[in-house]
Amino acid sequence: MVFLDSHSKPEYIAGYAHQWIAGAPNNLHAGFGYTAFLTTRSDIMHYTPIPGILPIASVGYNKVNINTTFIPGGNGNGNVFFFWSKIEL
Repeated sequence: MVFLDSHSKPEYIAGYAHQWIAGAPNNLHAGFGYTAFLTTRSDIMHYTPIPGILPIASVGYNKVNINTTFIPGGNGNGNVFFFWSKIEL
């Protein structure tokens, strides 16, 4: 995944996610799990890969899901809820 960070620079992330799903996959369902990943940022060691593990949660209906994770941080950085969606074709 690639997105713009808070400095409008590309942040690259690649990894693995696993969720345990409650509910019927073809109906309303919710999930909770984790993601393990490598990410890179321009302002942290000039795009040197950084490993991480974060919790993830999702809610969906049929083949449409909304996912979220919380990125913890300190004073003035991090502490962000990050949302993305997934549509299965």
